[in-house]
Amino acid sequence: MDFKQARIVYMGTPDLAASLLEKLLTDGFNIVALIAQPDTSSGRKGHSVPVATRIVAQTHHIPVYQPLSIRDDHDFINEFECDLIVTLAYGQIVPDEVLNWPKLGALNVHGSLLPKLRGAAPIQYALMQGLNQTGITLMRMVTRMDAGDMFARLSLDIMPEDDYGSLRAKMSLLINQRIPELLKQYLNGQLIAQPQDERLATFAPSIKKEQEHLNIERKCHEFINLVRALSPEPGGYLLDETGSRIKIFNVRYYDDHTDWDKGIILVENKCLLLQLCNGRIIIDRLQIPGKRVMSATDFLLGHQKISGAVWK
Repeated sequence: MDFKQARIVYMGTPDLAASLLEKLLTDGFNIVALIAQPDTSSGRKGHSVPVATRIVAQTHHIPVYQPLSIRDDHDFINEFECDLIVTLAYGQIVPDEVLNWPKLGALNVHGSLLPKLRGAAPIQYALMQGLNQTGITLMRMVTRMDAGDMFARLSLDIMPEDDYGSLRAKMSLLINQRIPELLKQYLNGQLIAQPQDERLATFAPSIKKEQEHLNIERKCHEFINLVRALSPEPGGYLLDETGSRIKIFNVRYYDDHTDWDKGIILVENKCLLLQLCNGRIIIDRLQIPGKRVMSATDFLLGHQKISGAVWK
């Protein structure tokens, strides 16, 4: 089927999904509707902030639907007589009756090399686990989470300096470069489905609030990987001696010195250090309550007596 004729309903919410939506529209794909999560609220007055995909869709005069629950509110999709559903980071479980409506099925772009890291947070867990490679998978959507047959897997290297922000940006670039052509091939019947090996499946559930509290009992490399996975958003944090949250955004290994108690803050060679169970790490960027993210150098200018403090 000609990709310009195929009627596609697009499902996605954040900036990652908005970027691909813009690319598909620029390339001439026939997107007949967008389904996204409800808009968010911001500020004390709770002003509504449109989700990223809605902004793109409205710019191109595409109908937008934002049901609170796609499981309970989806009959409107029938009106579009769509040939295909394409999903990227939608944010809700899509029921069977929706997946079965399109003539050519429903596809999902998932941010890992399936069957590894099924779930809502594959980018974060790839960093958290210290992987040196991840990727994207174009797969058929089924009832079970990220368990459908695969049509393509594209690898992406993870560099030591990558965090969630940079890895997500690299993944977005790869998605925009490769997914449009893969969708054309799918519509032309040129892609062959491959089942996933269930024995190799691992999972990446949504990041919970308690995971944002960094654990000083972790070894240096584990702590560093957790900071990477949470940076720049939502940002992992430690509590200072007053109970205030100190958000940590960039850290790196310093040495294996273990003479100090865990959680002790030290200043050495103009570096802000944190003692962990098997060594010390350097804190390069952080944020204290009421202030913007700052370098450790700027932080030390206003906290010259910080050495010896305990952050936990």
